[in-house]
Amino acid sequence: MLFKITGLLIIFLVCSMAGIIKASGLKSRSQKLMQYYQGALALAERIRVCEGEIIPLVKICFNSTLLTVSKDKVIVEATGLKKEDTQLLNEFFNNIGMSDQESQYKRTRAFAALLKEKYSAATLESQNLCRLYQSLGVLCGIFLCIFFL
Repeated sequence: MLFKITGLLIIFLVCSMAGIIKASGLKSRSQKLMQYYQGALALAERIRVCEGEIIPLVKICFNSTLLTVSKDKVIVEATGLKKEDTQLLNEFFNNIGMSDQESQYKRTRAFAALLKEKYSAATLESQNLCRLYQSLGVLCGIFLCIFFL
């Protein structure tokens, strides 16, 4: 009987944790997009005031956990992001520094606007689905415990 109760408890905890992990993934995506948005705004302002070469500015504006800069190439950290988010970021950073200052400023501001839209959508999705995933995990755990009784 003790093994059965222990097994049911483990099933319940695993299902609950699955829901919590899925919900935290949504929150993580939203937070990462917000950090990329803030970095893009900072980069645009530094480009506008002409503070120097673009690659060192990217290093200054974006956290090292968001991207890595090595020899004029920017590598985006895609953990926790959707595929289309990663594609957008890679497209922007692969072509960074290929135009004059004014064009680069406008391009960076447009990129920041796109990131703001993605961040808003991710925040709304997080607000709507986090509680759902957590509740589904708990309810699934309860259902499986009842099923195995």
